[in-house]
Amino acid sequence: MTKTSEGVFEIDVEFKGTNSFGFVKTLGGDWTAFSSCRYTPAERGTVPVVSDNDMLSTGDDSNDYSWDLGAGKYHFTVNTNTMKFILSSQGVVPPTPPTAGDLYFTGEVNDWSFLDDYLLTADGKVYTYITGMIRGGLSFKIANRSWNPAYTIKNEAMVPGNVYEVFTGDGLPDMALAEDFEDAILTLDTEAMTLTVKR
Repeated sequence: MTKTSEGVFEIDVEFKGTNSFGFVKTLGGDWTAFSSCRYTPAERGTVPVVSDNDMLSTGDDSNDYSWDLGAGKYHFTVNTNTMKFILSSQGVVPPTPPTAGDLYFTGEVNDWSFLDDYLLTADGKVYTYITGMIRGGLSFKIANRSWNPAYTIKNEAMVPGNVYEVFTGDGLPDMALAEDFEDAILTLDTEAMTLTVKR
């Protein structure tokens, strides 16, 4: 980034799709050294607004949070004096940030990211996703961008025609289909806490 004044840095960027990012003072070294000079949002997966965004730096390796931002051309300004990340849009308005209720199919198939193509369709508290062609044994979960909540059935041998009990929480096992399927339909009921798998 270009240093424009003491403690202020700027850069123009163009994203072709959704990207996760943060800012660091030093590249290289071990993970602790890298993370200890990182500037991030207060929560993982935060979508910044066009304006000022609060920024923090822990000075240690206790957080690896990042901002998520969709396709567009942007101007970033980082002010380490006021601890603000200022986002400007260059003729392209960023997509509306997802709500807390938005859930995504995320796993090995998309490198555990949160992409628009993997957004579940919502009808009240019932969410549906059609997998397309998916290989058996491919780990996944259903979660929002902050991983709170994250849903799993703790079963890596799911088969169509079954209804499974759903669990939430950190560090729970992933789920997977028992074999290759095309267009498996996953229906998550967040009130009944069930996941139905149909062909």
